[in-house]
Amino acid sequence: MDKTGKQENHPELKSKIISAARELFVKKGYYHTNMPDIVKSANVSIGALYHYFKGKESLAKEIHDYSVHQLEENFRNKILILNSAKERVYTFIKMMFEWTENDPVLVEYLLFARPQDIFNEKISICSSEGFILVMDIIKYGQQNKEIKEGDANPYYTVLSGTVSRYIELYLENKLEQPITNFIERAFEIIWNAIKIV
Repeated sequence: MDKTGKQENHPELKSKIISAARELFVKKGYYHTNMPDIVKSANVSIGALYHYFKGKESLAKEIHDYSVHQLEENFRNKILILNSAKERVYTFIKMMFEWTENDPVLVEYLLFARPQDIFNEKISICSSEGFILVMDIIKYGQQNKEIKEGDANPYYTVLSGTVSRYIELYLENKLEQPITNFIERAFEIIWNAIKIV
């Protein structure tokens, strides 16, 4: 087997391509990133890239699916196991802020990438998967009489909007401290706005 064939069957190669493409999509945008950019950034051959992906759209779709899977898995393992809405709100904030410090590119992709532009569908993390997960926290709290009754949308906006804005400020280097230093403050702001008094 030649060198290229060995490289294309390397078990970590697909992950390397996905990481490079995701970072480029976040930094340059989907339409300003081409396949040679991805090849260069991932340090792979064009053959290796096409071995795993038919084209840029299939690569973007896989990145989206992987990113959403990570979010849903973290949500299941860290938040749905908790018995109170208060704990779920706090843990969601903590999870997102810690994740932002540990993998800022993935979080930036989840929150600010616009896959509907790529797939001609409305599948933005903020408008579908992420909306459902965060709304579940709010509805759970309303059912348990911890979060104010009525239309859940304003409470969803307080929770997701505050978290997203802190993350955006961090990614833009506008916070003077690590984002995890703001967990308690963000929780206080959010919980005071949505809890039953």
